[in-house]
Amino acid sequence: MDVREKIRAYLEDPETLYKEWYLKHAQYETGIESGEEVGVLADWKKEFDDWVYTHISELRQIICPNTSKIKAAVTQVDIVLEIMDIIEQQPYVGAVNLTATLLFLYGIDKLCEDYEA
Repeated sequence: MDVREKIRAYLEDPETLYKEWYLKHAQYETGIESGEEVGVLADWKKEFDDWVYTHISELRQIICPNTSKIKAAVTQVDIVLEIMDIIEQQPYVGAVNLTATLLFLYGIDKLCEDYEA
């Protein structure tokens, strides 16, 4: 499955997206692969929201100046790919395709609300 197909699949199944992000994020943060499912969707969403809150200033600095480029993308998959390009070099991101897809679902407008360059 190529990246575009993975993104489409994640957009169609947000629960799997959040679960996989949570597991990859935990592995990235701790260096330990869990392998077992822990928690439920509400827990995974909260963990992602907490992650966004922790990194909000860094995310805004790299994403918000690029909102016109992101919004110019034609499809949802193209938008996620644009976000991936923007965040891929950031050391706090971890699984880029999962994080970019979740940031798309989170909402770039919501993320960039109150952003001042």
